[in-house]
Amino acid sequence: SNILDDYKYKFAIQSFNPYTLEWFKINAPNVLRGQLSSYFKNEKLNCVKKILLKKLKLNKISSPNFISYHAEDLPNKYCKKTNESSSKNNSYSNI
Repeated sequence: SNILDDYKYKFAIQSFNPYTLEWFKINAPNVLRGQLSSYFKNEKLNCVKKILLKKLKLNKISSPNFISYHAEDLPNKYCKKTNESSSKNNSYSNI
């Protein structure tokens, strides 16, 4: 038995890694998934990864139920665009 199957309280999984959220989408679709993001200003990521993560371009893979974006990077056009184009009832918070 999966430990999360027996957990009786509401919970969500949050990750900066869209592929972690994709795993939950496939293997535990009832678990709420939150995409964490920011502008990654001081992070040691290559330029392509920073752009994809900052602009939420991998959300098609992770299909998050909500997005938490670093408060100092809000407001921004990436969250607004994602919210407008989403057919889900996504919520947006800050980290």
